[in-house]
Amino acid sequence: MKYFSTNRHLAGGYIPTHTFSEALLMGIAPDAGLFMPETLPHFSAEQLQTMRGKTYAQIATEVLFPFVEGQMSKDDLAAIAADAYGFDIPLENIDKNFWVARLDQGATASFKDFAARFMARATRYFLPAQQKLTVLVATSGDTGSAIGAAFQGIEGVKVYILYPQREVSFVQEQQLIRIGGNVQALAIDGKFDDCQNIVKQAFADKELTSLNLSSANSINVGRVLPQAVYYFYLWQKLTEHTDEAINFVVPSGNLGNSLGAELARRMGLPVERLVIATNANRAVPDFLKNGIYKKISPSVAAVSNAMNVGNPSNLARYFELYGGTLDKDGYTHQAPDIAQMREHLLSVAISDTETVETIKYFYKKYACVLEPHGAVGAAAYRKFQDKLAARKTILLETAHPAKFPEIVMQELGFAPPVPKALQAFLQNPAHKIELANEYKALKNILLA
Repeated sequence: MKYFSTNRHLAGGYIPTHTFSEALLMGIAPDAGLFMPETLPHFSAEQLQTMRGKTYAQIATEVLFPFVEGQMSKDDLAAIAADAYGFDIPLENIDKNFWVARLDQGATASFKDFAARFMARATRYFLPAQQKLTVLVATSGDTGSAIGAAFQGIEGVKVYILYPQREVSFVQEQQLIRIGGNVQALAIDGKFDDCQNIVKQAFADKELTSLNLSSANSINVGRVLPQAVYYFYLWQKLTEHTDEAINFVVPSGNLGNSLGAELARRMGLPVERLVIATNANRAVPDFLKNGIYKKISPSVAAVSNAMNVGNPSNLARYFELYGGTLDKDGYTHQAPDIAQMREHLLSVAISDTETVETIKYFYKKYACVLEPHGAVGAAAYRKFQDKLAARKTILLETAHPAKFPEIVMQELGFAPPVPKALQAFLQNPAHKIELANEYKALKNILLA
């Protein structure tokens, strides 16, 4: 399978296609486009049926093999998946036809662990001996620690994590600055979109070519594809028949998580509706409502801080899938099929007030503890309940409540218990470098 740039149709667009390993290690196309597979595999009802009862690692092997076939044997992929996925996804039944999937059981208590752990192992597999790789990561909260933990200790790889200093929780920052080794945390005096823009400038800087830059954000196709796997896994765990379609509600920032569901649907998974739940950064719901995309700049700070994204990168991939073209700056060159998007996608923006009220409501009514991002999704489910109730619906809870103890304590009166993996993480020495909100500050670090 080959991978192309979403900007290939633009003037000066990048036309060559690449293998999975090339796209993975490049991170982003030279024209700042995002890599996409030329085709998507399709899983028949019979193939979906064979996934029932399999482990997460086994399903990951089946789903991901078509994307790496010809470059990696199925046995090698199975070994990578088995090494990456030693944890499950608990499903918590909340009400009739409504479940919460706890994607917080990994090393850093975030859904990002699923993609990060596969990506790090695939990078180690494909990185040529003696070749160095510099990985740049912009994070709004959880991506950085998941990537840092996954890449820690991998020979030949140096990781720099850029995060908005005042827009991550205390626990999130402690995770970021306590990885150490080949992973360096950079606290940026700005917002997540600033961090992301600085990273994109680095990729466009020809003076950094010798550093062999790559990205581990969801702009990297090696991050997005593994996120399709848990939709297959959750579907087979909850359904009884191969033609049974279900709904997914996904708290969304940069749209990599929800894109996994969109890809899974196009690969044959019976998905009825996908709900993209955002916080006050409402660019996506506004776009689906009026058909005109306008990024939110600057992004709005919300209690669901990991979703403070005003110009989601993966919207370019949604545009691509629906016949449009969107560049990195949020400019629409070709409008997608908005009618088709509305047929499959629902989206709504949730305020901080609604987020907090939902945390309290779900605990009082269901004894269910949600953190702010999960609460955004739960609030969205309630708004669309009339459109979703006829089918089983799964809300993806994206982080462990212990990563946000302040708001849980404030609203529920107790601090959630800290998972053992998170406790161990927080015992490491802390180190960070504070940088001004400007590209040259990062460039100086990289060239030092």
